[in-house]
Amino acid sequence: PVAVMTAGRRGKPTAASHALNAARRACVDYLLPKPFDYKDIMQICGEIEDGRRHRKPMRRVLIIDDDAYTRAFVRDIIEEAGFYAAESASVEEAIMRLDITRIDAVIIDIVMPGISGMTGIKIIKATWPSVPIIAMTGYLKDTDYLESALLKGAAHALPKPFGKLQLTGVLEGCLAATGPRDGSPEDNTEEHPDDQGVGEDPGVGGRAGRG
Repeated sequence: PVAVMTAGRRGKPTAASHALNAARRACVDYLLPKPFDYKDIMQICGEIEDGRRHRKPMRRVLIIDDDAYTRAFVRDIIEEAGFYAAESASVEEAIMRLDITRIDAVIIDIVMPGISGMTGIKIIKATWPSVPIIAMTGYLKDTDYLESALLKGAAHALPKPFGKLQLTGVLEGCLAATGPRDGSPEDNTEEHPDDQGVGEDPGVGGRAGRG
């Protein structure tokens, strides 16, 4: 794993934007804004140790959705499947967070306040050109949302609600299609023969009015 230090501070993310984007394009694992402390170092060490326990680096998935319920639902699914999950409530937050550097896949909501998921897809493709993007939405009255996401560069467009097996299948399929990136493992998932209760999973996005 590679960690890079930068003079940009968390309180002034714009000062680190050039270093952050350069680090992302170089697939740097961690970016440490100065001044950093013991907790920052231990957080990095903890994630590296988690990867060692899996005997290979964990693939990282970035979740972007303004709905906290959806983020938690998706995070639980992908962490159970053996991925590391980073989450943001908006595109603006995701692109400015100093702790989000190397990403292997992005799961993004299409309809959000501020920078929309459509614009977010363009930004993500410019930042991480080879990273597959899974777009999701609960606004199904207009199918143009899903089609437009694919045209913008999303690898897959997933309508809500969806369940655990559907999401993991789409994610693993997108990652397999892109192949391993620099230093990334070919596969970090484990077999889960016991899918008890999956059929009863109500899925995500069932609540009215969420994107």
